[in-house]
This record gives sequence, structure tokens and C-alpha cells, in this order.
Amino acid sequence: MKKSRILFINIATACIFISGCGGGGDDSSPSNASPAPTTNAPTVFLPTVSVSPATYSDQDLLQAFARVNEIRKQTGLGLIAQNNQLDLAAQRHTNYLVAKQGLDHFERADLPYFSGVTWTDRANAAGYTGGIIDEVALIRPVLGAQAVNDFMSTAYHRIPFLNHANFDIGMGAKPSESITIAGKYFVLNFGYSAYRRQGAPNTPYVVWPIPGAVTDRVEQEPESPSPRGAGYAVSIHVDPGKSLMVQSFELRENGNVVPSYSLNSRNDPNLAGTGYVAILSPILKLKNATIYTANFKGLLDNQPLVAEWSFSTP
Repeated sequence: MKKSRILFINIATACIFISGCGGGGDDSSPSNASPAPTTNAPTVFLPTVSVSPATYSDQDLLQAFARVNEIRKQTGLGLIAQNNQLDLAAQRHTNYLVAKQGLDHFERADLPYFSGVTWTDRANAAGYTGGIIDEVALIRPVLGAQAVNDFMSTAYHRIPFLNHANFDIGMGAKPSESITIAGKYFVLNFGYSAYRRQGAPNTPYVVWPIPGAVTDRVEQEPESPSPRGAGYAVSIHVDPGKSLMVQSFELRENGNVVPSYSLNSRNDPNLAGTGYVAILSPILKLKNATIYTANFKGLLDNQPLVAEWSFSTP
């Protein structure tokens, strides 16, 4: 049987079309970007420190929910809450993908289980009244916390998990009904607030892997769109309402620079509109049982930002 090893994400596509990422704080947004809100409402920095227990009957979803918030707590971001409307939207899209027998973020009205062309359409149809939506999806023989770890081992898919502005989450899962595709479909929807932030200003930036962490692998998980590089990616994330300018970004092992691609909204079309993220994608897989140190130097809203942290591989 065919096992899909590709994760699917709308974060890049949504950012290109500015329908699912909330834009970025730099000047690289495409010409068809949605205009910024005209309201003068101030941004409120109010990280969520506790949320109600998840009510999923599916143990995979319960474990995934717990892992998402464990990651956010580890990085210093506020927790995100289960949202029934986003659950409905995610499950409807999961049902559509199972019937279609493949991953896609867009739906066709002539196919079974259609619930909206885009992720935002589907959230609106489910009654969600929150902000902009991000969506990620995959097929895996094993879900739960492992599926979240798979997302976090990519360069692009981890972005919504570490977004300061995400407050809500909805998830859907369903086993494949195809004899050629083994596993379980998994869809996550994130709800975004334009004027509330999870962690800032006490957490002006977050990084992955976190300082002192031991990664669960040395390579990137395949994803679509696919970045350059094969090694476990390193990234820094700031408030999506701010601009992150990269001056230098290096990964070192025993003092030696690890050959890597430095990816950001100014040089990677897949990151268009995400001027709040910078990624370092090692060309080759990292070494096992090795300590690596990341060094970032740049500007955060034209103010100097310097970060250095170390992590290890298994």
C-alpha cells in the first residue's frame, strides 16, 4: 500500500494570496494582498495561560491538542483553545479529503462533502466568527502527538503552531478508505486575531528548536510546498504585525558553519507575506548526537535583534 509522506500546508499559498496568514510586516507582500484593517484599535498583548480541557472523543486528537499547547508553553507563547466551529470546518474538510483520496486545501463544489472552496469559506460556513484562518493537513499511519512533531520537523508547516496571534484551533481526523493510501487524514485549522497577541511583548520572539532541546530527528519531514535543504530546520518567529529583517543567520557545529539555506520573505516565494519568520534549512541532514548552536542577527521593526541558542540531535 502507498503511504503518503508529504504534509500539505496552506500557509505559503495563503500568504501569497493573503487569505490565511494575516500578512506580514515587511514590504514584500504581493500586490493582491488584502488591505490592512482601517480601525485604530490597539493591539492587546494578553497571552492565554489556561484553556478548557479538550473534548475530543478521538484519542489522536486529544493527544495532538495536548502536544500543540505543550509546544506553545515551551516557547513562551499563550495557549490556544479548542473551537467547536473550527472543529466542524476541519472535520468537514477531512471528510472531503477522504472521499477525494488525496490532500488539497481547495474544494470543488461538484465533489462529495463539499463545504467551501477555501479554508476561510469552510470556517465561515461552520459559523466561526474569529479572525483569519490557517490550515495544515497530512496523512499518517500514526497521528496524535507524533503528527504534531511531524509538522514541527518541517520548515514551513511549523509556522502556524508558533504564531503569536493564533488563539483558536479546530481538528478533524478520519481513516483513509482507499486501498492504495494507508493511514488517517488529519486537518488542523487555526484561528487568528488581528489585535490580540499570545506572548508578546514579554516574548518578542520564539525559536525552534527551543534552547536546550533534543530534536526527535535529524532531517526535515517532506512537505508541499517543498523548501530547499534536508536537515532539521531552525527558525525564529516574531509577532506577525512586526517586520523581521535578517542580517545574518548561521548554524554551527563545534564552531564550524553548517551549510544551510537562509529562507525568509525576501528570498523565498513560499514565504511571501510572512515577514515575521526566518528559517535556516541545512543542506544536508544533521549529525546524530551532536550539539548545534544557532546565531541570528537582524532587525525587529528596525531595532537590533540578536539571538543565540543551542540544541542537540538524538
